[in-house]
Amino acid sequence: MVAVSGALMAAGLALVAAQGAAALAGISTTEGFVGEGDVLEASSELEAGATGVYAVVSDGVLEAVLEGPSTYEEVTSEGGAEEFFEVAESGTYTITVSGGADRVQAMAAIGEAPGDSRYLGTAAGLVLASGMAMLAFIGARVMIRRRQLR
Repeated sequence: MVAVSGALMAAGLALVAAQGAAALAGISTTEGFVGEGDVLEASSELEAGATGVYAVVSDGVLEAVLEGPSTYEEVTSEGGAEEFFEVAESGTYTITVSGGADRVQAMAAIGEAPGDSRYLGTAAGLVLASGMAMLAFIGARVMIRRRQLR
């Protein structure tokens, strides 16, 4: 019984890891330092009709430009920005990040918005909870048997 409970908990943890990997599968990231004259770029191939997402995270003020076949958008951010956008035309979409006078660490990411992976998360939670409940049941049963032997 303990082995079954352990196997259920291990399976639940594996499902949690799979959910995380599925959510980030289509996201391209890059990180580094940007300052005056420095540029950081991340690109991704996106299909028409999809929902794209880009994110910029930094310690300071940055300017970011989203470019695609029919898209051009400028964003100024302090600390970070995340935006969803509709992909009107298939092609390569690029987020370009440039810094100001101060050199700061930044991260840029772009890709197709993660799909609906909540079912995988729900399954992972249920499998993990059932394994822990089984382990608690086994522990309670052992304690009851020990009291009966006294």
